[in-house]
Amino acid sequence: MKKIKILYVITGLTPGGAELTLKNFIINLNPRVFDISVCSITDTKDLVHLIKDKVRKIYFLGTNKFFESLKALIKLRKIIKEENPDILHCFMFHSNILGRFASMGCRCKVVSSIQTKLIGNKYGNFLDRISQRLVDSYMVNSRALFEFISNYGIKEKKIFLLENGVDFDRFKVKFPPASIKKALNLPDLPIITMVANFKKQKDYPTMIRALSYLQQDTEVYFLAVGCGLKFEDETERIEKLIRKLDLKNIKLMGFRDDIPEILSVTDIWVSSTLFEGQSNSLLEAMAMKKPIVTTNIPENLEVVRNGKEALLVPVKTPIELANNIKRLINNKKLSDTLASNAYNRVYKKYTLEKAFNKLNIFYKSLMNLHNYKS
Repeated sequence: MKKIKILYVITGLTPGGAELTLKNFIINLNPRVFDISVCSITDTKDLVHLIKDKVRKIYFLGTNKFFESLKALIKLRKIIKEENPDILHCFMFHSNILGRFASMGCRCKVVSSIQTKLIGNKYGNFLDRISQRLVDSYMVNSRALFEFISNYGIKEKKIFLLENGVDFDRFKVKFPPASIKKALNLPDLPIITMVANFKKQKDYPTMIRALSYLQQDTEVYFLAVGCGLKFEDETERIEKLIRKLDLKNIKLMGFRDDIPEILSVTDIWVSSTLFEGQSNSLLEAMAMKKPIVTTNIPENLEVVRNGKEALLVPVKTPIELANNIKRLINNKKLSDTLASNAYNRVYKKYTLEKAFNKLNIFYKSLMNLHNYKS
């Protein structure tokens, strides 16, 4: 049987929700069925070591500024002609736009993955609208996103819903938390962890202000696991706010590929995110049986219920965020109950096997031009 050739196009390979979803696609798709190549618009390479043995080729366009997009478009079109893929699957806004225009006149099916409720600025919005006709299918990972792009004008029959899945084997940590804590040089304090890159969507300032309130009477240690991205880097703003509030016990850890180990020493997982698609980090915290405090956005409400699997707060409410963190620190019974409920829910609803069975059907249906159900 002839393999289905897929060329994935993504803005960069610094880990975030979209990038980790792509990594999971590559690692778990059957190599006897799919022939995979990857093209990164920027030159970020953090995930390369995890995927290089699973793909035929990885391209880097080296585009680090928006005004270089025309050059990137020409390079990408050349790659598409050389690769001659059956499916061009693009992740993230810049890649989606470039991929659509670069594929014009080519025979490949074009898939746009939409990971967040974010189209772009006025110029980006215009480019997105005029290029929609070039897309064969849109992939989303939550009902909230399905409704969002449907209301934006995408026909529902072109939208495919594929919720994220968790690789539970990855979260079987080999070392005891005490030894990991020692290796990370962490103090004997409640560890609060937020796993998110430094971009506006994640709203780190609200979390940092929450720490300012919290640390007035409760001593904790905060781990920020993430980094700035090429086209959006909030690192300087975050560091400036930390200095302004004169906060201690904060560690900016940057990119890490040992998330299970970090979660194993975490007492409470938090997120102040403004919007999502479906949060991989949230699912991972659930898989590690961690008590959770996060925002009550529609995307999170699909995954966890307030008071059942997590404590939920409105966006941009640092005092409520701080008070709910303190509530979990002071109430171990509630903390353990939420963590246990969260694990049971993610194990039942969000397995990797379910996700990849559905993904296989989608790709094969796209090639055979059969209708598929979301």
